[in-house]
Amino acid sequence: MKSILFLVALFLLSFGVLGAVLWTMGDGDNQGQAQRSITIEESPKEIFKWVSSPKFTTRWIRGSKKAKKLSKGDLKVGSLIRETIKIPNASAELTGEIILLEKDKIIETEFYVSGMKLKRGEMKPVKRGDYATQSFRSRIELSKIDETHTKVSYRIQATYGRWYTRFLEPLVSNKNLENMEESLAGLKKKIEQSRDSREKKKKAREKRSKERKAKEAIRKASKKKNKSKSLKEGINIGKKKVMNPPGILTIPKLKPMLKLNPVNIEGSGK
Repeated sequence: MKSILFLVALFLLSFGVLGAVLWTMGDGDNQGQAQRSITIEESPKEIFKWVSSPKFTTRWIRGSKKAKKLSKGDLKVGSLIRETIKIPNASAELTGEIILLEKDKIIETEFYVSGMKLKRGEMKPVKRGDYATQSFRSRIELSKIDETHTKVSYRIQATYGRWYTRFLEPLVSNKNLENMEESLAGLKKKIEQSRDSREKKKKAREKRSKERKAKEAIRKASKKKNKSKSLKEGINIGKKKVMNPPGILTIPKLKPMLKLNPVNIEGSGK
């Protein structure tokens, strides 16, 4: 009996020591917070649509499967978003509300877990305390460095649903940091690929425009040349008609005839 109690006490002591160690590894008042940043060669305006629109967020946020805006109209404070993320052996449905929005600068969203779906199962509502991380805030801030570069700062602040999960906060934060780094790298890659594609299309449009203008200039020059040629030929033809109309004898041709038939002319006069 004493040995069992000793083992139980030893286990509780070990758990307490481990919890204390993990707790001290956390960030104190900022426990559950993870933050990373990256520099992207693009303007804040172009980047903002990637970090704010559900249409684009699923293309770079690691684990995001689908997202859609629930509120009508433009994105604003109070707008609701629903997002499905992939987690180990399950997927979670998150509902988010925009709590801070400055166009082309900051977007902050508060998410809470609204449903859970195990593999080959149905999405079920989540009650308070059923999931380790009950809610979290996502904040993305854009800072213009120069005309072509922007700093993107990404921060997540988690609130834990169960008290004992706070002891594992450092491990969770490290995983969040890893996910954030991969997500930001994906964002940088997608944006720069999009920029290169736009520049390529722009150059192709400019090339087609130059070719059209060159063809149009050639066509106009050819039309002008043909018009000038036709006008010149028309003038020459006109001169010939005036000087020697076809089918009509000219005066010089009548003189020999008058000399050959003087009698008939005189006789006709009688």
